[in-house]
Amino acid sequence: MAHFAVTEDRLPSRHRLRRALKGLHPGAPVVIMLHGLKYDPDQPVNDPHRHIFALNPDPGHKRAVSWPRRLGLRGPHALALGYGWRARGSIWRAHRRAGQTAAALTRLIARIATLNPDRPIHIVAHSLGARVALRALEGLPAHTVHRIILIAAAAFEGELRRALTTPAGSTAEIINIRSRANWIFDLLLWLALPHWGATLGRGRVRRPNLLDLAIDDAATAARLADAGYDLTEATPRICHWSAYLRRDACAFYRALLHRPGATPLPYLRRLLDQPRSQPALPFPPRLPFWTGHSPKERP
Repeated sequence: MAHFAVTEDRLPSRHRLRRALKGLHPGAPVVIMLHGLKYDPDQPVNDPHRHIFALNPDPGHKRAVSWPRRLGLRGPHALALGYGWRARGSIWRAHRRAGQTAAALTRLIARIATLNPDRPIHIVAHSLGARVALRALEGLPAHTVHRIILIAAAAFEGELRRALTTPAGSTAEIINIRSRANWIFDLLLWLALPHWGATLGRGRVRRPNLLDLAIDDAATAARLADAGYDLTEATPRICHWSAYLRRDACAFYRALLHRPGATPLPYLRRLLDQPRSQPALPFPPRLPFWTGHSPKERP
């Protein structure tokens, strides 16, 4: 079976994982998918395994888009693991929960790496799922996780910097997908948790194993089109989910997951003319109601 549901309380057994791994093509990756706010696998109406993690999502759901299908995680080409966690409630509660559930994800990744050390393990995380992914790196050895795609990450620069200092974080390739369509959600996260510092939407962190990519920037789209990744779909002015609702964006993520050798970070960085083609958004923004100063980043 190349696709199954996982929760922090119900991690797959070694036997089940071993059987699934044996059915994969050589070099086919294991891809762990992480959702964000408002999902809960214990509530059928909010269960991500009936929504974005399903091969055939419930059509009654809003934003019913199958990640496994759009990312090509089917059959022997990849093992897709949808990791469900309890992300309901307030942003403060969900933020705390994201840090707590990371321990179970660490155990899952370690189990897979033990069973098949040569198998690439990737993570795709949206919104608060990015915090889960970054925290999970803290308990893993170097070279355990290969690539991490953070989509509209509801996480902070300090969290990313700390993750990059860990053994697993220093060797993983991390792609931070941000957009202007997400700016209001970055602002709301910062207003809710200002003592945590700036969000990843600013695009300021620089490391050799980190690529910052503004998915709705015109210059970025033009450069990716030159390389064969045609980002032609329109982006809504304000949308927290547009970076995975767009088929063209998912096609690019699919290449990152399935063909890392053809999309090395140094190549992509040169292609996008890093350090960046889109300037970072000012935080806090210069709005009429803002008269204070940005708080110091949490150590």
